[in-house]
Amino acid sequence: TMCGDGPLREAVREGIRRKQLDGKVKLFPWVTSGFVIELLSRAGVFVLPSQSEGLSLALLEAMAAGKVIVASSNESHSEIFRDGQDALLFHLDDEKDLAEKIVLALTNKPLRSRLSRSARELCLRQFSTTDIGPKLEKIYMATIRRTAGHEIGSRVRHHS
Repeated sequence: TMCGDGPLREAVREGIRRKQLDGKVKLFPWVTSGFVIELLSRAGVFVLPSQSEGLSLALLEAMAAGKVIVASSNESHSEIFRDGQDALLFHLDDEKDLAEKIVLALTNKPLRSRLSRSARELCLRQFSTTDIGPKLEKIYMATIRRTAGHEIGSRVRHHS
């Protein structure tokens, strides 16, 4: 099951057709939070194969639900997770590595249990709503100050 309506949706749909997976892969556009909760409750593993990603809300929802995370080893995911401890990270553009990590997550019960618990604990410790709000505000304010300073500096240079 895949959810999302991003810019690569048509490429994903074409890949599903090309690999003759039409009857095996369900592709949903944007979904409601209630549907996400239902999907997560049924999922054995949450896979996020993004080439680049900030802090994904879908990822946080899966972590909070205690799902095993299999994610690409992009910069953001490598910063969030310790590979093999909080999640299984696969090499970008390596379908074999991705498949091996999914199979490992589904077949190794002790590993699945440990990763599930660790991802949920990480989510609660690092990304709880009481903690994340002030952290985001600090980042946004610093960005606004830098941007405002840059704009003022560029205006001064252009007018002098």
